[in-house]
Amino acid sequence: MMKADLQKHTLSLRRGDWDYLESIFKPNGLPTSVAIRTLVSNFVDRKRQEERASGGQLPDIDVDINE
Repeated sequence: MMKADLQKHTLSLRRGDWDYLESIFKPNGLPTSVAIRTLVSNFVDRKRQEERASGGQLPDIDVDINE
């Protein structure tokens, strides 16, 4: 696996979210931080691809922040 050029950021999550994700990923030997980093990277890569495909128009973000 290629070593990523990482930059550290603080991420605040709801209480219990990290523990729940850890309970899913840890039994498979995947550190929670790596799983979250992969989820974010995949999301960003997909949005960048959509932006390129639309000729530079920023992609729509379908996020319900009211939940």
